Amino acid sequence: MAVIKFHEKNVVLFSSQEATAGVYLAPIGTDVVAATTLTGAVTYVTGALLYLGDSNSRNEVTYQKDSYADVTLETPQQILGSLNPSLTLINAPLSDWLQASGGTGTVNGDGSVLYTNSTMNPLTLSIDYRKTTAQNAVNQKLIQFYGVQAILDVTANIGDVPRLKFALKGNAYSPIESAVLTPSYGTQIQSVGAPIRQQSIVAAQIAPLGEVFTSQASAGTVTTITRVGTVATVTMSAVHGLATNRYVNISGSVDPIYNGDFQITVLSTTTFSYVMGATPAASPATGTVLAKVGGYAKSFCHANLSAPNFFGRDLSRYQTGCEEGFASTATPSDVTVTMLEAEATNFTISSITFVATLATVTAPAHGMVTGDYVIVSGATGVDAAIYNGYYKVTVLTTSTFTYTMLSTPASSATGTLIGMDNNRTQFDPDLNISNFFTVQLKFGTGAGKYITYTWNTLQLADVKEAKVGQYFGREVKFRNTGISSILLS
Repeated sequence: MAVIKFHEKNVVLFSSQEATAGVYLAPIGTDVVAATTLTGAVTYVTGALLYLGDSNSRNEVTYQKDSYADVTLETPQQILGSLNPSLTLINAPLSDWLQASGGTGTVNGDGSVLYTNSTMNPLTLSIDYRKTTAQNAVNQKLIQFYGVQAILDVTANIGDVPRLKFALKGNAYSPIESAVLTPSYGTQIQSVGAPIRQQSIVAAQIAPLGEVFTSQASAGTVTTITRVGTVATVTMSAVHGLATNRYVNISGSVDPIYNGDFQITVLSTTTFSYVMGATPAASPATGTVLAKVGGYAKSFCHANLSAPNFFGRDLSRYQTGCEEGFASTATPSDVTVTMLEAEATNFTISSITFVATLATVTAPAHGMVTGDYVIVSGATGVDAAIYNGYYKVTVLTTSTFTYTMLSTPASSATGTLIGMDNNRTQFDPDLNISNFFTVQLKFGTGAGKYITYTWNTLQLADVKEAKVGQYFGREVKFRNTGISSILLS
């Protein structure tokens, strides 16, 4: 989607970094900031004196105690431009604004740019905010702001272009009349991401704290698993390199009680323990037992995301006899996501036949409606990759539905076929009240137009009933007590 001009008519905002905080640097001609909405004004703080006297002679006098800048700028988040390995922070789109909001930026080897609140950035901006006056052809009202810092809000609603909203505060000079200045909009980044659709959501995942969004990998060779009651102790053949509270998947035991995903306690460099849901009959476990790590991220469907104060930054106005400005402190912030109910269940597929690219699925209890998305897995053989995948369905009966494959297979599907209705989230908030999570949301349509939000320490703060289309859902609020980051890639 190409956008030629973002600014509302006759409203112009110029900005530049301040080399020294509190020293105004006129940024005219340097950086024109793209915006969908833009407001700016000087906020005046007044006091009052009430003189003594009777009701006929008493006077009240107001006086100005303070004045400071208030600027709000909203812009599509995916104004990314072309990211490449030679990219530097100074020419990364929105770099100054993200850093003024507290994010510390780094450029990765692949040319992507990461902004994180692991270290709060003290960068300040100087701004020329210009609005037309009655003498439109000659003068503009110019308000100069300096020592400006920001709080960043994030919204990502399905069907809309994701937005960044900068709420900036700083010091202000009184408005003056100034010669009209026409910015060069041609120098702005023109590449804007598409509205959020199912096709543009690259990843929406939630994982236990400390886990990563990767596929499962071997944790090493299991020598034995013994148990005392429900506590299983695993001995590895070599140093496992794991940490307490990591999740490990155990599989291959003849007694299924030993198998599953468990949070572990490290006992030594070669041993760890976990708590099972029941007591196995035998000890040690028998069978070819495997231990794997990773792969614990759950996908979730969401209708909207609201992350006010994304970097967890708080600005407090202060004045002393020596200086004035805004003190910046880090505070926890809330992230609200509306998601569908956690009712997704696997169902057995009896068969899949085909006519060209149209697959017809027989599944006696699929429980889906037309328009749902299904994950098909378990197909084997040379056509496995054609049958398996993520598809939108058309329901024929309570036991059959169809979906369109990307190519034509050579034969009907074989293997132990499983389907899952993916129109509902895999994440159940009721089962995770006291747990901590890492969340990753990635949107975009291609290289240079991807943006990824990550929170590394979220805990459930509130869960309410909500509605997502015709489905019942949940409005889930997380409390962010860790690091937030934005990755442009």
